[in-house]
Amino acid sequence: MNLRVFTLNLCVMLLPAFASAADDPPVPVIVKDWWQVAGNSDSSPHSEVVDHCFWTASDGKWRLWTQIRDTENGRIFSQWAGGARLNDQWRLSSELWQGEEKHGETPGVVQAPHVYKADGTYHMTYGGGGQICLATSQDGVMFRRHQSPSRLISELKNRTPSGIRDPYMTKIGDSYRIYYTKDDTVAMVEADRPDSQVWSTPIVVYREKTSRTQCPTVIQHADWFYLFCMGGSGEYQTQVLASKDPDDFGVDSGKQITVLQTSASEIIRDGSKWYISSLVPIRNDNGNVIKHGGVRLAPFNWVYK
Repeated sequence: MNLRVFTLNLCVMLLPAFASAADDPPVPVIVKDWWQVAGNSDSSPHSEVVDHCFWTASDGKWRLWTQIRDTENGRIFSQWAGGARLNDQWRLSSELWQGEEKHGETPGVVQAPHVYKADGTYHMTYGGGGQICLATSQDGVMFRRHQSPSRLISELKNRTPSGIRDPYMTKIGDSYRIYYTKDDTVAMVEADRPDSQVWSTPIVVYREKTSRTQCPTVIQHADWFYLFCMGGSGEYQTQVLASKDPDDFGVDSGKQITVLQTSASEIIRDGSKWYISSLVPIRNDNGNVIKHGGVRLAPFNWVYK
């Protein structure tokens, strides 16, 4: 066999392996140790941080809002201020909001803040106790509830924390989308503007058979869409599902590519670097999580397996 024929045959033999790698989505793999950036800001003995969100304000410095639950005023938002880098020193800036009926929120319930910047304006979607609400900011520091009432999407028959919750806003193509959870599903609505008062009919993009869904995050990477989704709040497990269609992440774990040992996670991109957040577990002598002790970060890489 001459060299030309051998080389051709070798390429044919290797082609299926390369094609398989190209057809499989890269998998997020945590590559370095965690570091903590925030703690529990409220002094109530049973309070703890849960949902949270990172972004950079107009001054180029990082901000973090956390939801603190089980305080004397119910669920509240606290703001943390960082530096130009994620690993700079963080400090508690202020305790901000609590749920108020005059803003269309259930009294004592604000939860799951998420910030998306569009056309120079910072849009914060958050749960108001059975509905999704909106606040806006020009500098990414001081937010104003969008209007009174501030809710974008309502489910008036179920104004409780177990209603629609955990909104995540993003833009795919020409439309703005809000992914959110309710019971055992992740649903999505879309509109042509992030502050629209008219959103599409919800569609279910993912359904769990055996547990709840919480804290959905949908990102696009390497021609794939990824759904990061947590189950119960004490499980410290986030499943990652991959799909070529952002409207369809399947049922149960059919499109699952990995499970990360994290809770209430956010996906943060800083230039070319990727990070994932998680709550800090406080465990008893048996290793069971009894409380959340703050928010931490770790870098991750995308790996073909």
